[in-house]
Amino acid sequence: MSVTEMFSYIQGFLSADQDIREDIRKVVQGLEQTAREILTLLQSVHQTSGFKEIPSKCTKARELFCTVRTHISDLKTKFPVEQYYRFHEHWRFVLQRLVFLAAFVVYLETEVLVAREEVAQILGISSGGEQRDCRRLHPATPHLQLHQRAGLRLPPAQPEE
Repeated sequence: MSVTEMFSYIQGFLSADQDIREDIRKVVQGLEQTAREILTLLQSVHQTSGFKEIPSKCTKARELFCTVRTHISDLKTKFPVEQYYRFHEHWRFVLQRLVFLAAFVVYLETEVLVAREEVAQILGISSGGEQRDCRRLHPATPHLQLHQRAGLRLPPAQPEE
């Protein structure tokens, strides 16, 4: 392979990578816009008059989550599955915001904390149980075990009176 062929191969790779990133950016902009709409809608519940309108605001937010599911399903087609961690920085923040908004809607509707599976259903994504590479999704080591691994000595637990 000549030097010219190598550079043209690299240029082709970089162009294809840039195209993928541009496609992802367009979809993420749609997600961000929808997240802003949901946030604006739900912020009104903090007003005096907004408290009475919670059920209607939650219904409208649920309708907007249908748009979120459409954007996320479109996003899944923009990059190869095995390269998820290569591109996830593009949508990580907006997805965190959408998880909060989904949890807020569920709390406003039911006054209970939301489960991970329910948020995944609202957003139209998998909850991680069936993913092949789920090293980062395993439960975290309990708090006390981390202290023990670091060599810290904790005082024994005091019995409750």
